[in-house]
Amino acid sequence: DCNFELYDHRTPSPNQFVRIEVYDRPVLPTNLDLMVWRGWVDDANGDGRIEASEFTEMQLSAPSNLSMARGNYTAVIDDTGGEMGDVVAAYVSGADAAGNLIVDGGSPDVDGQLFTYQLEVDGPPLLSGEGGFVGAPGGRYSWLHPGIDYEFALSVNESNGWYDIDSLEMQLASNSVMDTLAVTWTADSGRCETASINLNMQRCGIRARTGELSPFNSDLEF
Repeated sequence: DCNFELYDHRTPSPNQFVRIEVYDRPVLPTNLDLMVWRGWVDDANGDGRIEASEFTEMQLSAPSNLSMARGNYTAVIDDTGGEMGDVVAAYVSGADAAGNLIVDGGSPDVDGQLFTYQLEVDGPPLLSGEGGFVGAPGGRYSWLHPGIDYEFALSVNESNGWYDIDSLEMQLASNSVMDTLAVTWTADSGRCETASINLNMQRCGIRARTGELSPFNSDLEF
């Protein structure tokens, strides 16, 4: 277990607390290291990419009782040297007394870290009002013809990035008491679903309005 999500965001702090829960029998490891990459310090070649050779070793503080099956290993990261939008990534390295390497602790591989977080203040998603039916005259529709294919795009801004959205729902007929023509996208599945028998979806999802869709991209289109 870890107190950070796979992709996360945190307000900059000189005491960014990291807690990692480890399970092992018959005793917990004596030494485990947190391998840390900070974009403003460790990006040696300045390409903005996380590379295995760029991680800095930081020893984790072990729990006082190593005979327990589970224990919390902790560390403190000072990320105040970074600017808003900068990224920190980390994974756990080490083995127990028998030489068994830790598992599920992440790796230095691309997108293999235990957690990656961006320096950012927590904020709500915003619907700018931009968007509508693509390739059709603007304005509101009082009806939709059942024999025509429509494409709808809604602009969404999430200051903490695409990863921070759990679900999105769009209702094409929100004033209807019979069928709101609702379409729901969930992050868990990465897919859209509808319970409406009057709606046939050909394709649906989230994409970046500008650039590539990445965990920290905030300019989105549903």
